[in-house]
Amino acid sequence: MKAVWGVDIEMGDIILDVILNEPDRLKAKQNFDRALQGEYFTVTEEYGKVSQRRFFYEDRYSPVKNSEGTIVGLSVFVIDISQQKHTEHELKDSEARLRSVLEIIPDLIYKIDQHGICLDILSGEKHGHIGQTKVGKAVFENFPSYIANQYLISIRNCLRHKAIQTIEFTIVKNNITILFEARFIPAGQNEVLTLLRDISFQRKTEPELVKLSLIAKYTSNAVVITDAQGKIEWVNEGFTRITEYAPDEVIGKKPGLLLQGKESDPLAIALLREKIRDREPFSIEIVNYTKSGKKYWVHINGQPIFNTEGEAIKFFAIETDITQRKLSEIKILEQNTRLTAITENLTRKNEQLEEFTQIVSHNLRSPIGNISALIEHLNSTSDEEEKREIFDHLKQSSESLMLTLNELNEVLKIKYAGHIEKELVDFERVFNRVRGMLLLQINETDAEVTFNFLNAPAIYYPPIYVESIFLNLLSNALKYYSPDRKPVIHFESWIDNGIVKMNVSDNGLGIDLKRYAHQVFKLRKTFHAHPESRGVGLFMVKNQIEAMGGSITLTSEVNNGTSFFINFGHLNVYDR
Repeated sequence: MKAVWGVDIEMGDIILDVILNEPDRLKAKQNFDRALQGEYFTVTEEYGKVSQRRFFYEDRYSPVKNSEGTIVGLSVFVIDISQQKHTEHELKDSEARLRSVLEIIPDLIYKIDQHGICLDILSGEKHGHIGQTKVGKAVFENFPSYIANQYLISIRNCLRHKAIQTIEFTIVKNNITILFEARFIPAGQNEVLTLLRDISFQRKTEPELVKLSLIAKYTSNAVVITDAQGKIEWVNEGFTRITEYAPDEVIGKKPGLLLQGKESDPLAIALLREKIRDREPFSIEIVNYTKSGKKYWVHINGQPIFNTEGEAIKFFAIETDITQRKLSEIKILEQNTRLTAITENLTRKNEQLEEFTQIVSHNLRSPIGNISALIEHLNSTSDEEEKREIFDHLKQSSESLMLTLNELNEVLKIKYAGHIEKELVDFERVFNRVRGMLLLQINETDAEVTFNFLNAPAIYYPPIYVESIFLNLLSNALKYYSPDRKPVIHFESWIDNGIVKMNVSDNGLGIDLKRYAHQVFKLRKTFHAHPESRGVGLFMVKNQIEAMGGSITLTSEVNNGTSFFINFGHLNVYDR
């Protein structure tokens, strides 16, 4: 990037601020915006000052998402293809020059007898300036005598030896010297075909053609020329070096049949065939195989070669070995995969740690609060019978608190072990323990708390999760009761198609789902003014249920209560 824009770029820089070339900056911003909208795409882009060397890159844009699927940034994988592009341009320029050379060489072909009399003009009549040849006239009658003698001698030698004869001569016309080549080919007992060609330009361009042929021959890339049907006519030394095939082993064969193998992409092969069939240029990356079976990656740029009538008569392809680049890409992808796995593992551990912290805070708050209230009540009464009853409640609450602490300790051990152990959990036993933890709140609100676990009395599940689910849903129902009526709370379980399900209903304040439906289970979201509202309980319940493969939904109306529907997923009483 320093080579392109002349600045040092560091972590934390705003990338658009360092692109001083305005067209480049706008182009980059458009691409960034596309990726930030969620689009994955690859583009070939050109950057740098127009007055200086331009840089070409293959840029692969991807949005970056967090664990919730929200786009939080973008990544750009950049491959410098400047050398490839400059090579392509140079080869296109060379091809254009070569084609122009071929198109401007005129030929005149006519049939003559042993005396040089023109019997027929086969082509090139428009090139009359070559000699004003006419049928019935000597083809050399307008030439100087020394050229006419060369014609006659070559015609006789051609007929006598039945071999091609060639002469070169010059004619000056309108102060312009033109160099011609006359080629005599035996065509019968006393007839000769004569091909007359202006080779003035050819002589001038021969050095350039030699240079072009040397470039094609000795470039490190593979160069392949095929006929219109895709059969190889010529390959350079770079082709032999990359593929291990000698020229005489590939002439007349199709490259794909020789080089493609089991890991060659069928879609890339189909695209290649389609482009050749439609006589269109193509640029493609594909896996090929050498003569010895070694796999390599190659980038192929192909162009059809057209004649003056617009017919594709050949294909010209440049093949670049990109194996090292591909191996680097694969290595980067592997490293990214490992980093992603490490990141996900750390995220998972952080989420588990946060969840455990919330469980500790939330599950201990109710029994400790209950104990504190009982102690306060104990200090305020002198009735011995009431004190004994309070001591019994304190004993029950302390035992529940100790059991909860022991289970939390077990969960902590499990967290470090990397899994959560499941066991057969009796719903009624856990429910009675949770109800004991909240006995003071139940008594204060005069709540009617009932259950029916007959249709599904137990489940294979983490015990601490079941207790947490019961504790959170019951405490919420008690916390958000309606002052206009007696709280009625009911827990009921059943089995549906082998899946344990549960409904927890109350007749409390309810939730305005039109306003808050999307926030009900989010962390630290509360919907009623209450001094103990933390917005943690439902968040924990949802995460615990979903962690075990289940789901939770609700229905609610303001001032008409709430019903939670729990699907415990595949973890039911039969899964042991």
